[in-house]
Amino acid sequence: MQPVKVLFFMNSLKVGGAERQTIHLLNLLNREKFSVGLVYLDQNDHLKPSLETKDLFLCECFQRKGKLDFTVLKKLKQIILTHGVQLVVCVEEYPLLYASLYRLISKNSSARIISVIHHNLHLPNLWVQVKKYIYRACVNNADKVIFVCHNQAQYWYLNIGINKSISTVIYNGINASLFTPDRFTSLERNRLRESFHYSTDDFIVGICARMNPVKHHIDFLKGLALVKKAGVQIKGLLVGDGPERKNIEEAASQLGLLDNVFFTGFEQDIRPYIDICDCMAITSLSEAFSMAALETMAMAKPLVMAISGGADEQVKDGETGFLYTFGQTNDLADHLIWLGTNRDKAKEMGNNARDFLLDNFTIQTMKSSYEAQFLQFFN
Repeated sequence: MQPVKVLFFMNSLKVGGAERQTIHLLNLLNREKFSVGLVYLDQNDHLKPSLETKDLFLCECFQRKGKLDFTVLKKLKQIILTHGVQLVVCVEEYPLLYASLYRLISKNSSARIISVIHHNLHLPNLWVQVKKYIYRACVNNADKVIFVCHNQAQYWYLNIGINKSISTVIYNGINASLFTPDRFTSLERNRLRESFHYSTDDFIVGICARMNPVKHHIDFLKGLALVKKAGVQIKGLLVGDGPERKNIEEAASQLGLLDNVFFTGFEQDIRPYIDICDCMAITSLSEAFSMAALETMAMAKPLVMAISGGADEQVKDGETGFLYTFGQTNDLADHLIWLGTNRDKAKEMGNNARDFLLDNFTIQTMKSSYEAQFLQFFN
């Protein structure tokens, strides 16, 4: 059997969980079974260095102009026909929209379409209400839709009206051999802590996320302020950058936390920063199946996570970390205080988290599940 020609179709190669996950999958697919190409809409190539382009039959940016650029359809059609693409894997909704329009105007095309959705749509916004109807039609017209957790799938079934019969769930996975709790020596760990003016005995809670409004970094700071008010010494480490950074820094100043927190900015390799933390927090309003959570778990750190998307599928509350209702910073603070004052238990939770990840959320398990879904159309 000849390798199946698979074309991955993405928004961009920006730094993001869905983008990183897709590149990991694309790199790992068995090249005896799959011939792989990649196209993307917008010129943002931050993750391109991590892409193994030598193994691709194509890697091209469409240089999209505006939200709906009909030259993209022309380019997509030419690529599918020229390369004999058999399967188009659309990551998120805009690539799916273009692939659906291609299918509409190319009635004789035999290329199958798979939609992979990494997030939820929030319904109160009027434009999102419009998108709901557009994307429901596009997703239900695909040959298969893949969700990244069960809670997310239920959300799309109930709120968007997705056809259950064409859907499945494949959990995101991580390469646990790259994120290990013993990757760094005590000397390396202590030197990095000291570079932030933290002592080797400080209890550090980290947050690693792009600084945009949905991540709610200010909730993280409010939680730390409550911890400080309670007289418990816990330091904060904020890893990442983004459009909200100035506002977040101003909030840290207003909350009297400038001596308690450190901003690293964007870091290509986040592992050393997770390693020096005693626990990690995720305060987002909306997550589907957080890669930051998986990275934390793989490095044997307990997680304090706002309930959203697949949070309760990732965190076993009280065993591998703690869950709290989004926005309830008092609860966030209480969990941080408990971890900071029960350090042996915190380490035990971190070890439990890694064990749970190894049983459920490895990149090898994810790869095998995707390959099985791709091949079902061609056996």
